[in-house]
Amino acid sequence: MASKRAVRKENTDLKDVEKIYTCQSCGNRIPKNFCEFCGEKKLEKHDFSLRHFAEETLEGFTHFDNKFFKTAYLLILKPGQLSVYFCQGRRVPYLKPFPMFIVCNILFFLLIGQMNIFALPLYSFYNYEPYINFNTKEIIHSFVKSSAEFRILEVEFNQRMGAESKAFLAIFIPVLALGSMTVNYRRRPYFSEHLTFSAHFFTFMLILYTVWSLVIINPYYEWVVPDEEFDSSFDAISSFICIATLAAYFGIASRKFYKVSLGRSIVGGIVIALTFMISLTSYRMFLFYKIIYGLQL
Repeated sequence: MASKRAVRKENTDLKDVEKIYTCQSCGNRIPKNFCEFCGEKKLEKHDFSLRHFAEETLEGFTHFDNKFFKTAYLLILKPGQLSVYFCQGRRVPYLKPFPMFIVCNILFFLLIGQMNIFALPLYSFYNYEPYINFNTKEIIHSFVKSSAEFRILEVEFNQRMGAESKAFLAIFIPVLALGSMTVNYRRRPYFSEHLTFSAHFFTFMLILYTVWSLVIINPYYEWVVPDEEFDSSFDAISSFICIATLAAYFGIASRKFYKVSLGRSIVGGIVIALTFMISLTSYRMFLFYKIIYGLQL
């Protein structure tokens, strides 16, 4: 009897040891404090204390802040280098491409508000090219018969445009990746590499438009022409400066990432600028049709 009890006790001890020293994430044994396979930390009793919980929470925010600012610094001041690092496998010190895009996307819409580069008010679709070339004015007239009805439609349309413009932004990344791959198809064999480069480029674009809107566009419409609803000349100049900046950034980044000549980088910058402008107009028109017909259902 004593021997059977000893065997049961030994088996119970072995199970306890296995439970303590087996990684709960990947199932491998943990010889020390961290799993050699997945990096999971061995759980201890003090991990359940409130003090440790607070320390881990603060550490998580600190590490995120450090990664975000290091990533943003490299993304802005050293075009293309972040994509090079990621494709080389140097990923731990920086946020990965799509998490960085998501964070900047959230900041963009929190700081800019409803009307932004991706969302236009109904007034613009009613008055300005190239949108009126797609019969936007006639479509609006088919739904409203008076200026009072137009104002009612305008309020609801603009609210929906501001809300829904953020929902489909990720579609720009594969589109720009296709444009980038068209120019540099022999330089990188995997489409995921072009997606990485495109995600970093589009994230820079969000940062650029966020800063430009806060520093230039918003103060202009608030202080210079507060009573004017839309200044087409200012919008044209502002758009040209931003597109030229994006083309130059793409050219510099492509020289680093794709190792292309100066001439090819210039061609690439022009191609990607045209690709973005066409994609942006198409995106705005997609939102117009989706919202205007959705409001009438």
